[in-house]
Amino acid sequence: MPLATDMVLHEGASEPDIERALCNGEELGRVVVRTARRFGAPLAIPHMDLRLEKALLLQGLRLAPGSAPAFHFKEAPTAAEVRAMITALAAPLPVALQAHVDAVRFVVGSAPDLVPCAMTIGPFSLMTTLLADPISAVYLASTGATADDEPPSRCSTSLSSCPYALWNVPFAPSWMLVRSWPSCANRPSTRSTFRRGK
Repeated sequence: MPLATDMVLHEGASEPDIERALCNGEELGRVVVRTARRFGAPLAIPHMDLRLEKALLLQGLRLAPGSAPAFHFKEAPTAAEVRAMITALAAPLPVALQAHVDAVRFVVGSAPDLVPCAMTIGPFSLMTTLLADPISAVYLASTGATADDEPPSRCSTSLSSCPYALWNVPFAPSWMLVRSWPSCANRPSTRSTFRRGK
């Protein structure tokens, strides 16, 4: 269904229309609802863009605008860089990520028959997007190598706390969704899904 949402988003739309929708929660929410209706799905599955959380995490490093998708650590970040990334999570969400959050809010308010869903990249996947060479780091970790043994292991070990920080601060996308819409947590169809965030 995430692919279906992307297809509906691109269907007959110009590039400027697509970019506008990706930065506007109501427009993106309409696409999500339209997709669920078209395919007869009970779940309102959001648009999937796994680059958003990476950009959020890297905003603490003050990279040049637009450079986050291509950025990769070639060596372990310093303790100050890790702190800066984690601290930056308390800042307002970037426009595109806020649009995804607002799209879920739109679904909650406009389509009571649909189960609103949120999407966020998993910690392991996010960690691999941050490394220049994730394959070596993952392989070395599987052999029992530690940060003291090999530089790639040191890099993945240093970064391992950053993705988990997304789920441990009040402003993290997955927690924000739950805390922003208590009415959603009380809907019978979503009560068990949202219990963790109460």
